[in-house]
Amino acid sequence: MKKLNKAIFLAITIFASLLCKGQTTIFKTDTISYLTLKSSNIAYPKTTILYSKYTHDSILTSQIIILQENKIINSIKLPITDIEVKNFSISKIIETQNGFSISTNWGGGNNIYETDFKFEILGNFIYLTQIANKHYGPNTEVITKNIDIKILLNDFDIYSYLKL
Repeated sequence: MKKLNKAIFLAITIFASLLCKGQTTIFKTDTISYLTLKSSNIAYPKTTILYSKYTHDSILTSQIIILQENKIINSIKLPITDIEVKNFSISKIIETQNGFSISTNWGGGNNIYETDFKFEILGNFIYLTQIANKHYGPNTEVITKNIDIKILLNDFDIYSYLKL
């Protein structure tokens, strides 16, 4: 457990320093949660998902970092709450049968949204396979979309899939 915590701290520190390469800004990083997938599926390497926040130029920024075998393989930059997306937050990250799911909440007033992103791990690759949008308002609706052509995590931009 200590070895994993040390690897997580090191990964966040390295990633934060890469973000501000050439700048003198000091980051204060806080790991909100992390999940190490415990799937019995040995078709993919040990995978850990980190949800962290850090302050950069007085703005609270958040990201999800994906590690395999304690090495950063990718990250998802999240919208800046109330600046880019109103009341944006990650509500949960859970393990699924073949990968993981990220649930987000955002909006306000009579228009509250929940968007769930389902990812599958196939070998060393992670793909977006399903999106579920829920709108809570005067006319509540749920729209689930299976992705016909799986989207590689490297090509995933969360902004593109939020129903803004």
